[in-house]
Order: sequence, then C-alpha cells, then structure tokens
Amino acid sequence: MATYKRQRYLFMTLDPVHIGTGGYRLGRVDNSIVREPGTKIPKIPGTSLHGAARSYAAQLYETPEAAGQSHDKIENPDENPVCYTFGYIKNP
Repeated sequence: MATYKRQRYLFMTLDPVHIGTGGYRLGRVDNSIVREPGTKIPKIPGTSLHGAARSYAAQLYETPEAAGQSHDKIENPDENPVCYTFGYIKNP
C-alpha cells in the first residue's frame, strides 16, 4: 500500500499576476479579472495553479517536455513522475 505525505507549498511570482477570463478589446486590458460569481471577490482558478505546479515540476525533474499537454516525445509517461502525478493523454 502506498503511503502519502502531506506537504504545503507557497507560490511566489516574480512578475505581477493577472488571471483573466479571455475576451479582449483594443487599447484596453485584454482580460477582465476572474471573480467569484456570488461575492465578486477576485479568485485564482485551481487550473491556473495546476499549470504552474506542473511547469515547476517539469523543470525540477529536468523533463521540460512533460510540462505541456502533448507527451509524444516521452518514451514511457507511466514512469515519468510529472506525467504520473499530473496526468497525460495517451496516444493511440
């Protein structure tokens, strides 16, 4: 049986963060800020944190090809710690 260890992480940015919703208008900020529907409080979606954590893990394990969604260049993604942890799309 596998044992798991709980760890806490602190994400720190080097540049200002702007989590947007898409859409754009010329001459203005291209993304409006993502907000919680009921309270209108700004939020960072879990998918944004997931992407940042995956990218960091790929750098840490020196497998930059594991940072993206395409895993064609990884010989055995089942044994790659980044692919195993964050998931990957199997090619037919």
